[in-house]
Amino acid sequence: MAKTATNTTSIAPVVFIFCFTVGYIATGYIYLDEESRHVPILTGYVTIFLLALETLKRFMPSMAEEPKDTSGMEAVTVELSREVIGLAYVVFLAAMIYVFGFYAAIPVYLFVAIAFLGSQTKKTAGISAIIASIVIYVVFELILETRLYQGLFF
Repeated sequence: MAKTATNTTSIAPVVFIFCFTVGYIATGYIYLDEESRHVPILTGYVTIFLLALETLKRFMPSMAEEPKDTSGMEAVTVELSREVIGLAYVVFLAAMIYVFGFYAAIPVYLFVAIAFLGSQTKKTAGISAIIASIVIYVVFELILETRLYQGLFF
């Protein structure tokens, strides 16, 4: 019984985001012209797909890990240095985008963030960075026909 109550209360953020997304999509259909509605429509439907996956994960026990009992554990505080490093990565990304543009900055940033912040192998980081870069190019250049910022040097 307690598990059902936890699932019901944990679904509230998903429902809120779903309602917001439906409103975002409706706004795209109602108020925007054919050319301008590509971004809200594409991002809206991708968000709904991800929300559906999240809902499945919350209600299907085989897809989610069981929560661990943390009643006897002390609260964990995040070190200040870890927060500063995370902020430095965001500043690094913004500087890279400004100087080199999105297409050069995003794969480098993803590789560094996945390999070092995410503590994954360099192979995993490289594959993830390449796939994400290809998806970003296809979505913006080919589907939306939108050219992303090229940077100061390109």
